[in-house]
This record gives sequence, C-alpha cells and structure tokens, in this order.
Amino acid sequence: MKNCRRWILSKLGWSFIFLPEKKAIDYKWVYRVKRNVDGSVDRYKARLVAKGFTQVEGIDYTDTFSHVAKMTSFKLLSALAIVHNWHLFHLDVNNAFLNGMFDEEVYMKLPLGYKTDVSNSNIVCKLHKSIYGLKQASSNGFIFFYQVMMRFEFSQSLSDHSLFVKGYGDEMVVLLV
Repeated sequence: MKNCRRWILSKLGWSFIFLPEKKAIDYKWVYRVKRNVDGSVDRYKARLVAKGFTQVEGIDYTDTFSHVAKMTSFKLLSALAIVHNWHLFHLDVNNAFLNGMFDEEVYMKLPLGYKTDVSNSNIVCKLHKSIYGLKQASSNGFIFFYQVMMRFEFSQSLSDHSLFVKGYGDEMVVLLV
C-alpha cells in the first residue's frame, strides 16, 4: 500500500511536508460537465487549480514568461509550406503546463477532504511539478518542452526561440510552438 501511495504521489507531482516558514498557496476545484452533441452527459471533469494570484514575486516565483511564436515566423513557414508543398500539422498538447518542474519551493494547502497519516494542521503539499493557475506554469512547461527537443537533437532558432528545426538528410521537421 505504501509503494502504491508513493507512486500516486510521484504522478501527482507533490509531496506532503510540515509547513516551513513560508506561506502556502490556496487552491480551488474547477468542475465541468462534458456533453455529447445531443446534450447528454458524456463525463464529469474536475481540475485542481492553484490560486496563483496570491503568489509573491521573489518568494513563490522568480520569473514568468510565456513563449509565443512570432507572427513573422508563422507567416514565413506558411509561405514556405505553400511554395514547397509541405505537409502542415496542428497539434494541441493536453496538460502541457503539468510537465514543468520547479526551481522554486512552492507550497499549496492540502486539498479539502484529503487525509494523511499525521493529524496536523501544518501539513501542506510541496509542489514538484506545475499545476494550473501558478504564475510560472507556462515558463516551466516551455522549459520542459525545450529539454525534450534538445534530447531529440532539434536546433532552436536564435531569432525566434519558439522555432525548432531538425534535418534528416533531404527532409526536415520544423516545429513552431
């Protein structure tokens, strides 16, 4: 049972600790009903979201940014694709923000109803991975993506950091994030 619990916690991206000399961020549950085309209920979804607006710069996070492809890069790639008859694909990455790891120490209050082995009100979640709502979630997610691209030996453009290229002989893959 303890090994199972450790595995679940590693997938969740947090661990339980006693609150140090820092403030824990609050959270909220966001509920959504997904419906079929005919209006019937397909499934119920719940998402745990941090109240990132309570984070303090320099304490809970150091830097925030969100990489966005430059419009000139998008226009140039579109023009090249038309001229050279390239295949274009659009991908939507689900849960993209949830893969970024933290450099900072970020603590969140325990989700309501979660029971621990220790009955102490000072127990909080120490976050190891990003969750929705945190100020640094998009930058951490991009750093994770960048590391994966470097493992696959892609080259990052110097003029647009959201552009990655890899050549295979006469062929190439171009990713614009």
